[in-house]
Amino acid sequence: MSTKKHKLALAISQALMALPAMAADEATIPSVIVTAQSRAQSLRDVPISMQVVSAKDIADLGAVNLSDMNGYIPGLSVDGSQPTQPNFALRGIGTGDFGIATDAPVGVYLDGVYLGKTGGSLLDFNDVQRVEVLKGPQGTLFGRNSAAGAIAIVANEPSSERETSATVRVGSHRAVYGEGVLNQPLSDTVAFRLSAVRNRSDGWATNAYNGEKMGGESAWGTRMSLKWAPSSQTKAILSWEHQDIDQTARPAFGVSPQVASGELPPFDPDPAVLAKTFVNPLHSGLRNDAPARETLSLNGVTLRFETPLAGATFASTTSWRKFRSYNRQDNDGTANVATYLDTANAERNTTWQQEFKLSSKNELLDWVAGVSLFRAKVTQVSDVNTTTDTLDTLNYNTGPFAAGGIPAGVPLFPVLYGLALGDGTPFSGGAPASGTQWHEQMINGLTSKSASIYGDVIWHATPSTNVTLGVRFTRDSKTTSWDVPAATSSDPTAAMVANGVLGLNAIVLANASMVAPLFPSASKSWRDTSPRLVIDHKLDASTMLFASLSKGYQSGGFNVFQPSDAGGAFAPEKMTNFEAGFKTYLPALRLSLNGSVFSYRFKNLQGIELLSVSGGGVPTYNITSSNQRGKGVDLDGSIKVSQSVRFFGALEYLDHTYDQKQFTDWAGNSVDLSGQPVGSPKLTMMAGVNVNWPAFGGHADLSLQGNYTSKTRCNAQIIQQWGCLRGGAFETGVATQRADLKLGWMNADRRYGVALLVNNLFNKRYIGTPGGQTSSILGTPYSSISAPRYIGLALSANL
Repeated sequence: MSTKKHKLALAISQALMALPAMAADEATIPSVIVTAQSRAQSLRDVPISMQVVSAKDIADLGAVNLSDMNGYIPGLSVDGSQPTQPNFALRGIGTGDFGIATDAPVGVYLDGVYLGKTGGSLLDFNDVQRVEVLKGPQGTLFGRNSAAGAIAIVANEPSSERETSATVRVGSHRAVYGEGVLNQPLSDTVAFRLSAVRNRSDGWATNAYNGEKMGGESAWGTRMSLKWAPSSQTKAILSWEHQDIDQTARPAFGVSPQVASGELPPFDPDPAVLAKTFVNPLHSGLRNDAPARETLSLNGVTLRFETPLAGATFASTTSWRKFRSYNRQDNDGTANVATYLDTANAERNTTWQQEFKLSSKNELLDWVAGVSLFRAKVTQVSDVNTTTDTLDTLNYNTGPFAAGGIPAGVPLFPVLYGLALGDGTPFSGGAPASGTQWHEQMINGLTSKSASIYGDVIWHATPSTNVTLGVRFTRDSKTTSWDVPAATSSDPTAAMVANGVLGLNAIVLANASMVAPLFPSASKSWRDTSPRLVIDHKLDASTMLFASLSKGYQSGGFNVFQPSDAGGAFAPEKMTNFEAGFKTYLPALRLSLNGSVFSYRFKNLQGIELLSVSGGGVPTYNITSSNQRGKGVDLDGSIKVSQSVRFFGALEYLDHTYDQKQFTDWAGNSVDLSGQPVGSPKLTMMAGVNVNWPAFGGHADLSLQGNYTSKTRCNAQIIQQWGCLRGGAFETGVATQRADLKLGWMNADRRYGVALLVNNLFNKRYIGTPGGQTSSILGTPYSSISAPRYIGLALSANL
């Protein structure tokens, strides 16, 4: 261990030893109130496996959005490397699909409003009160997709107290973060609340191609809310929120050996052989020559209304949301004109939601029923930008144009220019100059509608036993369209030659370009009934046992990346989940402990994979489906050993395997993955300590926490796709760990404060699985690298 680490450990231990003794009977763990079941309940009384993230938890980690909480909510994984195309997974169930015609099995909600799965789902934390993470199907409690679980974000409402607060944080990589809140009562019944957040940094990776920084962030957001509360039981809240992102896209670290621009890197169709040529991207540097950019502009308006009605409580939520996103990124990581390829994804998305809910409770029953309506209108434009040099390399390596008379092992365009056009007229021009641009595009449209009726009834069978029965009836429909315009080029004759000689209007999107004119659109609808049964029993005032059986549903969809016939829709995803657990709070020990065992089967899980094209063409993204099963254990708890010290931790053990899955290996062989692990780590866990004590006439506090994720469970497909590299230039799929520290101080009345924040305390760096569309045809896979240590200093004020 380094001297610096010894000094840090010594400083922390001395701080702990300096804590004053506190009376044991003063230490308590407060009850957390949640609305997971559409009712205000103590977390200890909710018979669902769930975790709650508080505003303090977010501040202690300096988290900007949910992806910064990775590892600290065991079982939840959030990939935020591309914020306009995030990926959420719970208990191993998720999808990396960014196509518009499929849905995500994990539903994300903000104040009850479904956020979708792409550009609108990963928003920066903005005046957030708490985040509730519910594991397992939750369709009878939420009006939209939540087949594998739900993430419910709850924002602060306007209140009758005047409030002004602000936090500014500066740190490594010229990072600046700021947030502010203003709450102002306008009358006895009306209050206004305004919040804003700004986050930017230069980035931690230097692009050797142009000297610019990458890996940074630049985003801002705001929310305004107006609340009218004429009585304690009636309220209406009108809110508007905006989120804006304008930053460099994620860096693509090439792992192929660097060669001079115009020369060809090593290539072999066998992934195992190609892997022997890889270099460590931590040492070889970053070389991106694409104009990488990621942008988002989102606006949302929500009206919530709640009032008593005929002995019950009526609630209405109306929401309109619209965003535009753009994500252009390097796809080769080489800065080489002979292997250049970048892709861009642009999306325009407008959604409208309406939910009506009625609830009531008495000594016998506690029930809630709702109607949910949803409509989305979406356009997605996928662009591929490359060079004629790259297409020459493509033919040289794989020969996809052999049927057109162009053999493998030779550059494409010099040969084409020696051939006649399709009408027999000789072409007298020369081959395009090096660096000539080639552009292809696919345009997809989606109209999606959903209607559901759901209800959930808790029957108080005895003073200590409850039986909950819920059901959700759903009808979904989708209409999807495909359009693949002809390729264009900065050399007009280049595209004309391809059209005339090869009979294609695209090369990279060749398969889609041939099928799209035959099936320009398709429609499909689905119906489903999803039940939930729960029994919970209180052994005593502090311990509850529960068991549940539930079914989850997610509508079918279409593969927007590859047109199919009108009957080629994907079947709906369905999940059956059994769970049994306990929740206990022992006041004498000041211990809170929750645990559950679970077992599920998931049918027709939709995922995205790069599949090879017959004849050696550019691999295309395709939607695949599989049947999976999982079983495991969730456990979380905390103990407050004194008024000043609290220890906490959580873990999830997961055994996740395929029931049915086929894939085609690099040699064209079909491989059955049934019974093999999906890849999800077996163990994710976290632990930490919160400490506070009087210091310098005020209040000092320390938060030290860390997490651990075990290695990827390898199968034949993951091994072929370099997800379990061992013994080479670098390793992938290894176990990961991270530690985070916050040391803060506030003055006596807690109006002003200062804090030191350190993320990735021990500077652990990990290399992601190499991949990309160019891997199997150009020999240029790229990877990701986790961010280095961050050190920040925050100042806060509450006026």
